Amino acid sequence: MYAIVNGNEAGWRSVQTIGLLATAGALLVIFLGIEARVRAPLMPLGLFRQRNVATANVVGVLWAAAMFAWFFISALYLQLVLGYEPAAGRPRLPAVQPDHGRLLARPFRQDGHAFRHQGAAQPRDCCCAAAGLALFALAPVDGSFVAHVLPGMTLLGLGAGMAFNPCCCSPP
Repeated sequence: MYAIVNGNEAGWRSVQTIGLLATAGALLVIFLGIEARVRAPLMPLGLFRQRNVATANVVGVLWAAAMFAWFFISALYLQLVLGYEPAAGRPRLPAVQPDHGRLLARPFRQDGHAFRHQGAAQPRDCCCAAAGLALFALAPVDGSFVAHVLPGMTLLGLGAGMAFNPCCCSPP
């Protein structure tokens, strides 16, 4: 992280940045080598052979990337294009993910020692969130909040609220 955060300052081709990235890569390889050999690994690598776990990890990484990008770009758009104050969080309220705890708690049940996951993120929820991101990406330079931001944020909040917990927070 230090290499990435300071890459612009030190230069991406500098000895410092390249050395730190190479060191991080070497440490990752060493970690994976140790984890593959030890009896009780911190992270059992065989877990990633399970399709559900691998898919959930890919979805989680893509989800995090999309949301962090959206947080950054939406703040810039609201401030620089629509003229909102930097501390004004109200324009992003439609994208707040509603608490679907009661709806999401129903698909889970406990039988004996096994915790079975009966529900999963529905494609419609992920598509709803993706449609919200796409609508926001299409917001023009001379856009307005109600016409160009509100619909996308509303779809993002509804879809994300239903899709996030099963994708990223449920047991395998």
